[in-house]
Amino acid sequence: LSSPSCIDDILYVTSGDGFIYALKSQSGMLKWKYGVGTAIYSSPVINNGIVYFGAENGKFYAIR
Repeated sequence: LSSPSCIDDILYVTSGDGFIYALKSQSGMLKWKYGVGTAIYSSPVINNGIVYFGAENGKFYAIR
């Protein structure tokens, strides 16, 4: 299982359902989600406003 990452009060969580979720850390409200069509077990890493993660399909993603 992956670990969530948090920056600027946004919690980033990857999931086996093929989505990465951005949640407001105080309320848990969904800010956005992005699907890649395959399980995501890697922990997200945030740098310079870009969220990086790998998925089970062998691809590496960078989302701004």
